[in-house]
Amino acid sequence: MNEDVLLWLAVAVVTAIIEGATASMVSVWFTAGAVAAMLVGLISDAFLLQICVFIVVSGASLALFREKCMKNRKKTVPTNADRVIGKTAKVIERIDNRNETGAVTVDGQVWTARSDKDELVFEKDSMVKVISLSGVKVIVTDIL
Repeated sequence: MNEDVLLWLAVAVVTAIIEGATASMVSVWFTAGAVAAMLVGLISDAFLLQICVFIVVSGASLALFREKCMKNRKKTVPTNADRVIGKTAKVIERIDNRNETGAVTVDGQVWTARSDKDELVFEKDSMVKVISLSGVKVIVTDIL
């Protein structure tokens, strides 16, 4: 077997291992280029041709598929939790940031609640407005 073929096989294996370890679409392009160069090495001893094939195939793979792969990675699963922002909520447990208490109902769901200002305390059965989320808690303020 040609030494060039072994070199390209090694490059392909190493870049595939790196890609498998990182899964960040960094080196898969070089794996494709190395495989193409290895195939050229099987039919030709021209190392310069193999390098050119490696560069062209790696670059073409990157140009053609990276954007599509990155779009697929960026997809997030929506939770619809932010749909409560801007809605009116009913206080079902006194909201007092200093004592870390408070709960509201919004759209039939119970949420742990905190005031947007530490000095604001909301009594049970009062109405408040949800202005943001902080983890699994809603942040509320006075209804204006």
